[in-house]
Amino acid sequence: MDFSDAAFRTVGALALRGRVVGTERSGPGRTLVRGEVPELETGRYPVDLRSLSHGTGRLDRVYARHEALPAHLSDRMRGQRDSAANDT
Repeated sequence: MDFSDAAFRTVGALALRGRVVGTERSGPGRTLVRGEVPELETGRYPVDLRSLSHGTGRLDRVYARHEALPAHLSDRMRGQRDSAANDT
């Protein structure tokens, strides 16, 4: 990835979902972007990454730790649970 283009878009998309831990060059024309994102926020990210990087990006996920769920995500989960309960 050219850092001035696809990596900036990738960092921006990652920052919307979680936090960017760092970036580093990983080879000629490639940038490694490290971030921490709640698992709930990773559902569409592989598709978004492919689009942002024009098919050249790669995603590796590793469990880091448990953390308290951010309020906006817990509200979303509660809403999904409640709508599923109302459907039955």
